[in-house]
Amino acid sequence: MVTISPPITDHSTHKSINPLKSFTIMKNFTLRFTFLAGFLTLMLASGCDVQTGYPEVLTPIANIQLARGEGYFRDLEAGSRVFRHTNGARLYYDARTTNDVVADARVQNGTLYVTTGIAGTATIRVEAEDSDGEYAFTTFTVTVTNTKN
Repeated sequence: MVTISPPITDHSTHKSINPLKSFTIMKNFTLRFTFLAGFLTLMLASGCDVQTGYPEVLTPIANIQLARGEGYFRDLEAGSRVFRHTNGARLYYDARTTNDVVADARVQNGTLYVTTGIAGTATIRVEAEDSDGEYAFTTFTVTVTNTKN
């Protein structure tokens, strides 16, 4: 096992980089680290032919206000799409909340579902990731009230 210290970080995404995998820099260059016979080899390639694309946010989700017991759903792929992949690759979705007793979130079959609990606020983070591990995300605030407005 080889350990690289300090860890390599892509400062544009703030993600740790697996040195055994290619990754994209500035969308035009790819670095590939390879360990061979105890030596670290670095390859730099440029040009569009090495670009695999990446997820991006097209339409951020606006903050919402819901009453206790109400729900919200949003198709992430149809109509006014929230995300897209620059090369049309398939995206995998995830949703997280900062306060699941106020609002819980999940994604099923490309649709975001938010269910409410007690009154308060929660921030929901929705993430789209491709098979290369590249991702984009958007956040929005859910305010839950005791009564409907």
